[in-house]
Amino acid sequence: MITIKQMKTYFNDRDLKIRHNLNAFKYAVNEVSREIETDSKKIFLLIVENKPIPELFTHSYSFQTATGRQIIENFKQYYYKYLSNE
Repeated sequence: MITIKQMKTYFNDRDLKIRHNLNAFKYAVNEVSREIETDSKKIFLLIVENKPIPELFTHSYSFQTATGRQIIENFKQYYYKYLSNE
């Protein structure tokens, strides 16, 4: 599971401004990773950097596959669901 501290460290190390609700972000990343049984850090990097997850075939020739787009869509659904319940 990814933590808020890990996400803050990632953004701060790269001098990036945090624009999203990190609680919702953490919730969404961890829910998606639990659903598809993969490392939450890989999901985080897919969302933030568009970094491929080879074992899930999220990209083909540097473009997102249907699988990659579905993972991102599931992330969005969890993210906005969390925000609407706050």
